[in-house]
Amino acid sequence: MLGVSVSQQGLEAGIALLIKGTLGVFASLTLAATTEPQALLAGLERLHLPQQLVQIMAFMVRYLDVVTGEMQRMKVARESRGFTARNPKHWPVLARSAGALFIRSYERGERVHLAMLSRGYTGTMPAIHDIGADRGQWATAAALPVLAVLVTAYIFAAIPLEERDLLSHFGERYARYRRDVGGLVPRFARRADAPAVGVAEAG
Repeated sequence: MLGVSVSQQGLEAGIALLIKGTLGVFASLTLAATTEPQALLAGLERLHLPQQLVQIMAFMVRYLDVVTGEMQRMKVARESRGFTARNPKHWPVLARSAGALFIRSYERGERVHLAMLSRGYTGTMPAIHDIGADRGQWATAAALPVLAVLVTAYIFAAIPLEERDLLSHFGERYARYRRDVGGLVPRFARRADAPAVGVAEAG
């Protein structure tokens, strides 16, 4: 294939890796699109993710808009003074702006932490309400694996019936095809076998 030797085992492993990666990306996008950030953090905490990591993510979600707004105000201040980043000579100004933004964010974080300690913060955020699933959500969550099991069972039940009909209709041609080609996972014939197959069909 394109001058590169590809083995059947390597190709199957590559396809499996591609399928797993695609399913992982789709699952992540679906979770991000259907779950609020606070509910997602509460779920990670109930899954016993390290508490400090959950707290860092919670503060990041909470103060991301604040830091973004501060950066936008700094941009407006630079542009009001006639500054426009057009070439690499202006990069030092952007670097100093980034440093100033980091210092302001750090100082704000220190003030917020002291304010939380003064209000009794002990390392865990209090839960405003308990997050639980109702019957409709459990039914929706159970419908997907049940549907997958039913479809898989139908496929494995229908394959023998369809192969029986194809064998009765095409006879020996389909029997030879079934020996050469895999049912669910294709088998790649060796190049040495290709002339023999052509000769057999020509005869």
